[in-house]
Amino acid sequence: SIMAWIVKLIGILFIFLAVPLILTPKNSKEAIVGFIRKKKVRLIRYIISAVGLLLVLISGSSTIPWVVALLGYLMLIKGISLLILPKKISDPIIDWWLNCPYSFYRLWAINLLIVGVILLLVS
Repeated sequence: SIMAWIVKLIGILFIFLAVPLILTPKNSKEAIVGFIRKKKVRLIRYIISAVGLLLVLISGSSTIPWVVALLGYLMLIKGISLLILPKKISDPIIDWWLNCPYSFYRLWAINLLIVGVILLLVS
């Protein structure tokens, strides 16, 4: 079904985002920092929320719906939290993200890769 393909596409997107972060964390971090510094933070928050909502809505089309729904709810909570948190709380979180070590980016990417593979397997 089209819904299963959307889950699969999101999984592929996560994998494509994760691989460069794993292989070249320095270059990838610089790209992320550059994107965020161009005031695209709000856009990222909306994208996270939208992908989370999409996963929740189409989770029934996967072979293990609760896994997809759980991932969707987690993304939705993260995205909405970042949207509604006051600037004095969200800015330090973003600053921490921008200044964390490359090893953290690699670890985050490994988790993203795992989530991408899980989405591919259950779609």
